Amino acid sequence: HQLRAGDFCQPHGNYRGLARFFLLAILSCLSISIAHENPASLAYLGKGNELMQAERYQEAAAAFQHALDGDRTLQEARRNLAICQFELRDYQDARSLFGSLLGGSDRTLATYYLGRIDLTEGNIDSAIMRLSSIKRTSADVKAGVVDEQYFLGVAYFKKQQYEKAIDCFRRQIAWNDRDFRAHQWLARALSKVGRSAEANQEFARTRELHDYYTQGSLAIASCRTLLNAGK
Repeated sequence: HQLRAGDFCQPHGNYRGLARFFLLAILSCLSISIAHENPASLAYLGKGNELMQAERYQEAAAAFQHALDGDRTLQEARRNLAICQFELRDYQDARSLFGSLLGGSDRTLATYYLGRIDLTEGNIDSAIMRLSSIKRTSADVKAGVVDEQYFLGVAYFKKQQYEKAIDCFRRQIAWNDRDFRAHQWLARALSKVGRSAEANQEFARTRELHDYYTQGSLAIASCRTLLNAGK
């Protein structure tokens, strides 16, 4: 349909013209979206998600890369490939992929992982800057951003800023009291500032939670082995 200038000048024609214009625009966008949708890429994305759930990161990364090779617009594939590369300790590729996500809806997730990469590589000031900037939302929690305070605490601990580290570990424990890592590092920070009684309590809590998670991890590993074997 070719719109004419007169369509917008008639008492009722302008509404009809606008309606037709927007309908054609919407249909055009939909057709472009469908045209770009690559069935093979979507299949690779689905397979990658399954492999990632099973913590088979090497295979998952290959599937996500195939998905992106067929459709560069698949943001989910790019995000999950970045996470897989992080889990595989390929921090250079992970940093590049997460960097490309900073301008979009995955900004918080990307900032979280970039902060963790900085911490791993010894860029403590950058890690603190990134992790302290995170204002977690419910959407971020669903995406897996649940322990930035723990890693921020570790960064402060490495800077020997123990009181700040203590605050971070306490915030993490308030969010998740079963995070034995936070209890352990809190104990270490408390010990550094001479609060031995509190440190001992946290060490005791660490041992209790560690035993709990060890048993749970063994059960999960057994289930995963059976699943991978198709049983």
